[in-house]
Amino acid sequence: MINCTVNGTIDFAIERSNGQLIVNGKPCIFDIHKISENFYHIIYDHQSLSVRIKDKEPANRQLEMLVDNNRYLVDISAPSDQILQNAGAPLLQEKPAATIYAPMPGLILDILVKENQEVKPGDPLLTLKAMKMENILKSPTSGTVKKYG
Repeated sequence: MINCTVNGTIDFAIERSNGQLIVNGKPCIFDIHKISENFYHIIYDHQSLSVRIKDKEPANRQLEMLVDNNRYLVDISAPSDQILQNAGAPLLQEKPAATIYAPMPGLILDILVKENQEVKPGDPLLTLKAMKMENILKSPTSGTVKKYG
């Protein structure tokens, strides 16, 4: 079973049983088509929904999604996560990053941190414009911002 909390207020328990998706103990029947890597078309309860997975944070068990252009933050946890946390074990080991590289060439529009600032995983670092789109690069680990060069 997977537990999801949407926008910090709405909780769902999701599981699979006999090839069927069960949400909060009730069968959930829907039709889903993958349009591209992070874009889906879903028909549920006679409604057509466009869903785009905007941002994934596997280390934090979070994802940001747009459903018909409405933004939702989803926190995801499995029973094993709670067992590990109760035992004092981290969910994922952080790998320290000496240098963070942009995923593509682009123009830096805004630097969102200062030298010697402490950051946590997922904190925004800078805004990069590439291919006519603005992307916010986020910290993959905890650390301290150092001067480059």
